Amino acid sequence: MPLQDPDPAPSQEAAEEHREHTAGMTSSVSLPVARPMLPVIALVTMLIALGLPPSVAVPPDLDDTGDGSQELQQEIDVLLEEHVGVTTPGAMVTVVGPKGALLTETGGWADPLSRTPLTPASRTPVASVSKVVTSLTALRLHDEGLLDLDADVRDQVAVTDRRDPAVAGPVTGRHLLTHHSGLSEPLLVHPALPDPPPTDLQGLLEQNPPVLTHPADAGLHYSPLQAHTMLGAMIEEATNTSFEQATTDWVLEPVGADTAGFEGATATGDVALMAKDGEQWVASPWPAVPETPAAMLTWSLQDASALLTALVAENSPLPDPVVEQATTVAVRPAHGGGGHTQVFFENWRSGVPVLEHAGANGLAWLALIPEAEIGVFVAVTTEDPQAAEFTTAVLDTLADWTARSRRAEREPMPRDGMATITPPWAEPLAPADPVGTHQERLFAGRGPELLLRTVTGQITVTRDGDDVLLGERRLTPSQTPGRWCDRQGCLAAVTTEDGE
Repeated sequence: MPLQDPDPAPSQEAAEEHREHTAGMTSSVSLPVARPMLPVIALVTMLIALGLPPSVAVPPDLDDTGDGSQELQQEIDVLLEEHVGVTTPGAMVTVVGPKGALLTETGGWADPLSRTPLTPASRTPVASVSKVVTSLTALRLHDEGLLDLDADVRDQVAVTDRRDPAVAGPVTGRHLLTHHSGLSEPLLVHPALPDPPPTDLQGLLEQNPPVLTHPADAGLHYSPLQAHTMLGAMIEEATNTSFEQATTDWVLEPVGADTAGFEGATATGDVALMAKDGEQWVASPWPAVPETPAAMLTWSLQDASALLTALVAENSPLPDPVVEQATTVAVRPAHGGGGHTQVFFENWRSGVPVLEHAGANGLAWLALIPEAEIGVFVAVTTEDPQAAEFTTAVLDTLADWTARSRRAEREPMPRDGMATITPPWAEPLAPADPVGTHQERLFAGRGPELLLRTVTGQITVTRDGDDVLLGERRLTPSQTPGRWCDRQGCLAAVTTEDGE
């Protein structure tokens, strides 16, 4: 059931959200939600007619993949031709296997205003893909014994707990990593920070304490900014360095992502993001946000390729437990929709299981197809939501290619949903009767760089014999107790400790 959020105010600071694979109802009902889309905001009125530089392609490693990779490259080339210069000034794709890049392609401009071509070395902002690096850093430090992700974060960082005492139990780093902490972020403008802002993330959180509103474990509540900022503050405390230095030391440098960083796009040749104004491009940079760990990563195709290779290679520079936790689904909701590892969201594309994280409502994607040992990073250089059609098409094409080339088997999500996964750090919740009127969480349908926020409405579920009715939908009992399904998805209800 698609649930969408109103368009937040343009004055909000930039951040990012990604496709919500699970989530849905507060209190007791949960449903899958739809991928949001991004509005265009022109921040600088510099205009230029489009002219295109030559595309840059790195040949695929045919010794590793055979002729199948040539077919994939041809399909990617068709998508580039359809979109570059039409929906986006530039676009980039890298696909990797265990031995490294299988193909790396760019087309168009890094900056059409300065006529800077896009190359595999061009760095681009990736919004919430930043959370992947933050999560891997936290997992790496936990593996080294420097950071305890199973400890209560309320003892480590500034936070305001407004939960009912009956459900005000511990909130751990695992909850933050999987968006199951119950954080509630402001719907409107983020509170103003002092000028200059605090120099460390703990100080930032003290100026604007995150608020725990929902019971932990009750469901996925996507946090666009604060959850990973809390992790960043914990990373700074554990390493006694800046967050940026810690990510470099523990993840980016070990995997060989040598030009990646959280300082924003500032170097010569970096991507300058654009928006469409008629037939011309207008400069539209994403505003910087102080919640660096959640939204401020900038990297190149080469950096993305290095990180992805570390997640699919046999001899990864990252410890095996870190890779395992990044690529193994840790929690899956009661309704049986896609779950979450401690880094990626679980999804299905072309009937193939995929792990992925989007930035800017799908204008950047980092994804893995674990069975095929394939990774992909794809991004465009614009805020135009039509350009997300390119990135989505690349992911779908890649998933389909892994099935056609027999690198992965098609395993469509079962009609009655997947098995619920309750991790050791989460409280198991008993199935409940969904009949009644419930508060409904509507996740953002617009704007990654306009903050993802939550608004509430109401939804009524009624019963007709063994079936339940949701509006005009009739859902029938599944083989999993407490779950009802139709062709659009499944519905489930749970009861929290306070009886809600």
